[in-house]
Amino acid sequence: MLIFIAYCPPKGITLLPKIIANVKKKKTNKNVVVYYQDETRYGQKAITAGVWSPKGIRPEYKNQNGFLNSWIYGAINIERGEKFGLVLPTLDSTNMQIFLDSFSRNIKKNEHILLILDGSKAHANHKIIIPKNITLHFLPPYSPQLNPIERLWSYLKRNYLSFKLYDKMDDIIQSGSDAWNKLTVEIVKNIGIA
Repeated sequence: MLIFIAYCPPKGITLLPKIIANVKKKKTNKNVVVYYQDETRYGQKAITAGVWSPKGIRPEYKNQNGFLNSWIYGAINIERGEKFGLVLPTLDSTNMQIFLDSFSRNIKKNEHILLILDGSKAHANHKIIIPKNITLHFLPPYSPQLNPIERLWSYLKRNYLSFKLYDKMDDIIQSGSDAWNKLTVEIVKNIGIA
């Protein structure tokens, strides 16, 4: 017996061209560029990843269960391979405001950013003042698969942040900054392909 299941893409995917067109109508004198935004936490809770080892030998690593951590706030454009990121101490609306303001200052004068992000309370907070050169679009709830930057976090943790031990907050911040700065244009573009 053959069973056919129709695939219906989530509204967040099918509506994106319309959303971009609406922003372009409002910002006729600007080049509208799409970025995807999210944050990831890392720190003293050990991050593990798959590693190769000879057959029959189980790799060993030290596990750290401390409470120091930090957050990487990031935004990527998968068409150009561009990125903007900050390492900040917590996930809240105050740090989201810092991120948006910093990002806004780095946007070219002839561009307007359509920033696609999830509906976290840190993002959708009435305290946040959205810069004039950024338009926010919130993804449907429980749909991380619609945001390509989620794959970037997996890549960063697997390749640069796994099996690390941290003694102090400065080490955590430095490690996150180093990991973010190792991202190349090609890596960011390829995240969108996966």
